[in-house]
Amino acid sequence: MATFEDFQKLDIRVGKIIEVKDFPEARKPSYKLKIDLGHEIGVKKSCAQLPQNYKSDELVGKQVLCKTSYLSIFLTKATVKYDIRNNPTKPSIPDIHRITPVG
Repeated sequence: MATFEDFQKLDIRVGKIIEVKDFPEARKPSYKLKIDLGHEIGVKKSCAQLPQNYKSDELVGKQVLCKTSYLSIFLTKATVKYDIRNNPTKPSIPDIHRITPVG
């Protein structure tokens, strides 16, 4: 089981989705995303199994939580965090209730 100290090691940042494309080659319905994580990390790519809950145009401009690490500064991907509490088969993006600066 993860400890609180393990959680403190995570680097979770707010990003803004700036581009969404269909991902037809994925095994499950998914989108390819470009996410702006601020000037320190920049724009990163990710994918998300969100077509069952969101149209692509609904996602552009939406803020998301992304797990990053020191290595993500050099890599091209970020990991988008999902909310599956209400329905584990239909992931959704947790709501950020106020506009938050990216990064």
